[in-house]
Amino acid sequence: MKIYRPRFTQHRQAGVALLIAIFVLLLVSVAAMAMVISSGTDAALAGNYRASTGSYYAAVAGLEEVRGRLSSKDPNYFGAAIPNPVPLNTICYLTNPANGETVDPKTSGSTYGDTQYAHEFSAAPVVNAYINSVWNGATPGPLYKWARVNAVTEQSLNIDVNQDSVYNNTIPLYYDGTRFNLTNTGAQVLEITSLAALPGGTQRLVQYTIAAGLPLIASFPSALTLDGPTPAYGTPHSNNYRINGADRQGPSGAGTCGSALQPTQPAIGVVNAADGGSSGTVAGQLFRPDHYTGTGSPPSVVDVSGSGTNTLPASMQTVTGLEQLAQSFSTLPGVITLTDASGTGTGPCTSAPSSWGTTGSPVTIYAHCALDMSSASPGYGTLVVTGTLSAGGNFGWRGIILGIGQGAMAMNGGGSGEFDGAIVLAKTRNASGALLSTPGTPSISWSGGGGNGLYYDSCWITSALANTVSGGYPILSFRELGQ
Repeated sequence: MKIYRPRFTQHRQAGVALLIAIFVLLLVSVAAMAMVISSGTDAALAGNYRASTGSYYAAVAGLEEVRGRLSSKDPNYFGAAIPNPVPLNTICYLTNPANGETVDPKTSGSTYGDTQYAHEFSAAPVVNAYINSVWNGATPGPLYKWARVNAVTEQSLNIDVNQDSVYNNTIPLYYDGTRFNLTNTGAQVLEITSLAALPGGTQRLVQYTIAAGLPLIASFPSALTLDGPTPAYGTPHSNNYRINGADRQGPSGAGTCGSALQPTQPAIGVVNAADGGSSGTVAGQLFRPDHYTGTGSPPSVVDVSGSGTNTLPASMQTVTGLEQLAQSFSTLPGVITLTDASGTGTGPCTSAPSSWGTTGSPVTIYAHCALDMSSASPGYGTLVVTGTLSAGGNFGWRGIILGIGQGAMAMNGGGSGEFDGAIVLAKTRNASGALLSTPGTPSISWSGGGGNGLYYDSCWITSALANTVSGGYPILSFRELGQ
């Protein structure tokens, strides 16, 4: 049987394959164009990301170089080039120009001008120093141009530290290990700002807020602090012996460490906790009361346990807080540790340090024992003693002494030894080394005063604390700034 197929059916399908081929080609072309465009976009994004990341790390390199060189342990330590503490409205620049380039951030209209400072501070700054980066003129190196160091205030950080609804711009901020304060307690808060600029024009401005990384920061509200009820003071009879709370700042007179004189402190600070009258108790034990000068009329014996200018932190009025403070020094890098045979911290030390430090290289000594320094030479730095601290009349110390444990100090014989800085005595353990529930009675005896005495000295305190920086200068905050 013959099947009839109309001719027009064959003509209707003619050219379909061509249309499909053109359509597929169009799709492939569109996809190819999309891939080309996407590839270009990816390349642009990758380039932008590289520039952004590069400028970020270059700026951070400036922050980190400054942060490292602020520590006295750094081989490129700034030293006196950056004063300690840093005065308000005084700035220091670390500059890092390329070969043949000029970087002058405080000159108006300069290529890498510092316009950010004015946003935080209303007063015009004084440029204390221009310091070369360790990378200065070196190739390759991080491409930051400058990094600035300055002190901060409530106004500059926009933080009302003391909750008085006033953003003060005349008092520098300090950090006590927990919070900011305006009372010079702890380490000064500093700000580092760094500008990076890449050859392609990408710039980045970043900022750290930092403070010295002390173990647990001790406060020194007096030249000698007897931290406990009914302290026992065996008074020396020497006419030359004195305790003075006026800031001495070194044997050569005021200003030897480049910082401003601190307010006068009491000669002796006491805690009126259990007996209701430690200041009167101590004052009544003094042989020459007019030789104890500082705040108020002689004898300058002041209660430092409450609120006010001369205040012992609450943490330093408890056994737990005092023990944590003492033990925080025992884990510092480079600390010299002395122990007794029993491990109680009350027996004689089984060894002595090879060095008691020098003016330029103070030490940190943690003596978990009774330390006898009768024949030792004068020492420099921080001395923490859990047992009884004994010394002869020629021994002296420049820095900080923390007698936390037995809270006892015994000086014997005359001599010319002198103590410059601050001393805190607190009894937190009994004679067997077991912890007390509340602080006990601290004691100090001083027979044959000779020419020695104790003088509050902010320079030696600062030097001792600088040596206890454990992790350099920890970062308290970080932010990126607009330009």
